[in-house]
Amino acid sequence: MKEIEREIKVLNIDLSEFEKRLIKLGAKYLGQEYQENIVIENETDSIEKNLNAYLRIRTTEKKNLDSRSSEFTLKKIIKDKEFKTAEEITTSISDKDKLLEILENLGFHIKYRGYKNRKSYLYKSARIDLDIWDKDTYPYPYAEIEFTNSKEKENILKELAINPKDIVLDTITELRRKL
Repeated sequence: MKEIEREIKVLNIDLSEFEKRLIKLGAKYLGQEYQENIVIENETDSIEKNLNAYLRIRTTEKKNLDSRSSEFTLKKIIKDKEFKTAEEITTSISDKDKLLEILENLGFHIKYRGYKNRKSYLYKSARIDLDIWDKDTYPYPYAEIEFTNSKEKENILKELAINPKDIVLDTITELRRKL
């Protein structure tokens, strides 16, 4: 599966207050999930350096649905002034440990492993994820907003009372480097 995502992250945010604002505005609750995210790289970091991309294995458990799935993604990052855009090529995997073993034999290793609690909402054409990582991965909560319609971006940000100074286009890896 190949997708294009256009998103921003909103830092310095009180997720509880922000969630109340979303609910008041009529955002549709999509659910809660727990994720394990494993970022993979080779010894020279050539995926990041040469492709401006990263490899990720993500395992997701959907709360109250007794659902667990894993996927492997190559995420190519493109930044402009408005969004962090990513071309994602993703496939489902049935055995993440076997995939890790294959990758290790090909010269890849785990760059880092992080755990995230995510609540998701749909507001107009935007998907809004409220993310809390484990403290070792990234200690500050943030909102990630994915836009399918860039024309609505300014209106949505205004309605959600988001300060433009709190918007970043960084990946989680880049946020980790800035700590």
